[in-house]
Amino acid sequence: MRRHIQNLVDEVHKKTALWLTKTFDIIVLPKFNSVQMSHKQKRKINCKTIRKMMSWAHARFRNRLLSKAEEFGKIIITSVSEAYTSKTCSRCGYIKRNLGGNKVFRCDGCGLQINRDLNGARGIFPGHCLMEP
Repeated sequence: MRRHIQNLVDEVHKKTALWLTKTFDIIVLPKFNSVQMSHKQKRKINCKTIRKMMSWAHARFRNRLLSKAEEFGKIIITSVSEAYTSKTCSRCGYIKRNLGGNKVFRCDGCGLQINRDLNGARGIFPGHCLMEP
């Protein structure tokens, strides 16, 4: 059973890496340290979730994607910080400190109303580019 799951995960990795590298010229990968997330002292998720997360083999996918991107001559931007991306307005840069668990980001600075995850995704790439020398 375990081998079957590994084969399915490998297949998803291969297909996803191929699709991403054929579809996009620039791919942004956030920092994702699943080992750090799984430490018992610091984690906020249960054992079942940890087991499921680990079965996806994130580091193996990252390596496969990097290899495929090199093969196709694509650019991979790694180590992008996602800190405050959900709380920072992607239009004006205002930081909403009391966002809480709201699914919709409502900016007090410019009035933008947008899904918090979409707002975070829109804020990652420009923020990273501005930090580059």
